[in-house]
Amino acid sequence: MMKEIVKGIYVETEYEGVNVGAIQVADDLICIDSPSYPRDARQWSTILGSIHSRPARFLFLTDCHGDRLLNTRWLNAPLVIQQEAAEQIRELKRRYPQEWLNSLSRRNPAAGKELSSSPIEKVTMSFSKEMKIVVDDMSIVLRNEPGPSPSSSWLYIPERKILFTGDSIVVGTHPLISEMNSKQWIESLRKLSEHDDMVDVIVPGRGPMTDMSSVGPVLDYLLHIQNLVREHIKAGKMRESLADYVEELINCFPVDPLPADWIKEQIISGLNSVYQEILVEDYFDSSILEQT
Repeated sequence: MMKEIVKGIYVETEYEGVNVGAIQVADDLICIDSPSYPRDARQWSTILGSIHSRPARFLFLTDCHGDRLLNTRWLNAPLVIQQEAAEQIRELKRRYPQEWLNSLSRRNPAAGKELSSSPIEKVTMSFSKEMKIVVDDMSIVLRNEPGPSPSSSWLYIPERKILFTGDSIVVGTHPLISEMNSKQWIESLRKLSEHDDMVDVIVPGRGPMTDMSSVGPVLDYLLHIQNLVREHIKAGKMRESLADYVEELINCFPVDPLPADWIKEQIISGLNSVYQEILVEDYFDSSILEQT
């Protein structure tokens, strides 16, 4: 059920797939993310209509993955997203990729029956590193903070000490790591940890609302993955045997409500990404040593 966490700031954490939010400022409504499945998106649109009779000023997406992008049309609002994410959307063909639909259908077969490869929504506005909006006594800061993807972004309301992190932080469920750059994601979380006095409430990408105590578990998980892969490479083990770590890693967080097999695929993809990331890093480090 939607909650008004402070006056004019609304959060819904019960939809399958992603959390969504809305901010009422003056005569405008600013939305954060869109539900993953059509029925939820239609319901959320109706709820927003009861809060504010006019269309939202814009819809901010914390990333450009299919679970946030596929149903934005139901909110009928201009899309705002980080620049690299916007370029990824523009590179798509006329309709959303079938693999997105398949992935969401596997996550929730019942809700996935309504999915369709609809025309791609166009991005209205993008930003590179940061975009700031000031309305009355409140500022809204959109900031690129690499997480599950390099173009992941957060929304921060400094006067209310509220932070929407997208999937960079999740609670009570498994982080989705398939496309990550672990070094960048870790850096984002470490910077956040150094400013714990600036955030009282975190709205994670999935799971219940939380606070700074939820940063540590995700950060520790990413560091653990890095250490596993580094030791794997040092031991001269084959890349294919990275799958041996899946059972250990899947037990680090609750899996429900996501299917375990689907999560295992995400973990294997993430391990391979970190493997490549560390190989490239070690190559450049050795090249610099040779030059000196």
